[in-house]
Amino acid sequence: MRNLFFTMIVTLAAFVGFTSPGSAQSAGGISNVFAVDVNNHGPAFVAEVQKIGALATSMGLPGEQQILLAEIAGDQTNTVYVVIEYASLAEMEAANAKMNATAEWQAFVAWNQDQGISVLSRTILRNIGGN
Repeated sequence: MRNLFFTMIVTLAAFVGFTSPGSAQSAGGISNVFAVDVNNHGPAFVAEVQKIGALATSMGLPGEQQILLAEIAGDQTNTVYVVIEYASLAEMEAANAKMNATAEWQAFVAWNQDQGISVLSRTILRNIGGN
């Protein structure tokens, strides 16, 4: 529950603090990036994230998901990154609200806690030049 609360607070802060009416209209794509300590449960974590991604797709939610492993990254080597790309912050917020309301999401959060898996950081990136 603490991770979910943290995620919701960060999303709200990012949405309110980093947008303005002018920038929201001309904004590039958004990447929602989670750095995750999988606590030696890498393959199981990937499978669970893929299930959540499939659920999002079946619900018609926007967002392109990637799961990346930092192979050469200093202290962050072996950190797993989950990246979900959206067209806008508003699209991300709406998708997160719908997903967070599902029983499957609640089960995913509980499973992560049971396995000792934790979000190390969350970053929201805006594409300001490029495809």
